[in-house]
Amino acid sequence: MFDFFQGTMTYEARNFTIEDLQLPDGYEYEPEGVEKLHVKEKGKQIMIIAKRGADDERLNWVQYFGSNGRLVRMVWYDTRGFAALEQFFSFGTKLVSEQILAPSGMAVYQRYRMTSPQGEEETTLQRLLNYHGHDYEFADFEALTSFFLDQINLSTHTANTIIVDRTFELAYAVQSMDTAIYKVMHLHNNHLNDDDDILTSDLNFNYQYMIGNRKRWNGIIALTPWQRDEFVARYGATDPTVYEIPGAVTDQKILEKPHVPWQDRKKNSVIMVARLAPEKQQDVLIRAWQQVQKAFPDATLNFWGYSNGDTGQQLKELVKDLRT
Repeated sequence: MFDFFQGTMTYEARNFTIEDLQLPDGYEYEPEGVEKLHVKEKGKQIMIIAKRGADDERLNWVQYFGSNGRLVRMVWYDTRGFAALEQFFSFGTKLVSEQILAPSGMAVYQRYRMTSPQGEEETTLQRLLNYHGHDYEFADFEALTSFFLDQINLSTHTANTIIVDRTFELAYAVQSMDTAIYKVMHLHNNHLNDDDDILTSDLNFNYQYMIGNRKRWNGIIALTPWQRDEFVARYGATDPTVYEIPGAVTDQKILEKPHVPWQDRKKNSVIMVARLAPEKQQDVLIRAWQQVQKAFPDATLNFWGYSNGDTGQQLKELVKDLRT
């Protein structure tokens, strides 16, 4: 979204390093490790500069300090070589506002933050600056997202379809669009919490709002014929239309490549690549694996994926409890 408003969707990357800041010779420079450089003037710190890595000279961020040594401003650099995000801080290093920058240095987006009566930091205002000659203000991120999607839709000058698989975050923004577009929600996971109760089970929280507002959509995509049948049995096949589209689609060029010879493969090995999360049902697979190991004692099951919350630890404890 910010690439769209920055005008950087096709921006040609360049290297931007500390040397490009053109700092004066009169400053004092003290390195911290191999990635950070402290900049001082007459003994007072005025900047800290960080590059992206020990072997990557591109600029990552720059911190600016006031006369009292307090952090007042921080600039983050896009990997493509321009200052992209500028942040401003009050006492206690509290973030009060930030703005997204175009490569020209012009601010294209601003947001302001305040502490709520409950003591929580909240975004109170979001602004788009000089977009086609006008400034726009939004009360929340959902309203900004709706505006962005409308602008994308209008920019093509043709009829469009939007497929949303992050409906927990985006369903409301899509439903609030002003322009006409064919809206499709994607059930990229199990929509039920209880597979054995397809008609009355409570819903996966990721899809609860979306399914409750399904009549405001034109289509729903299920991953498998079984999921489609379960959804249709509960909600019907129309209003909206329910499609079956597999999630794992492999390019034909990949399929036509030579396969790894069987003798070179690890025998009786199963690998699951997914987040470690309840809706991925790794616990079900672990329980089923007990039966697999009875028939194939040397069989191995590997999970590749980061853990949501403590799910990873729960799965490890399940393996330990089942002694599998």
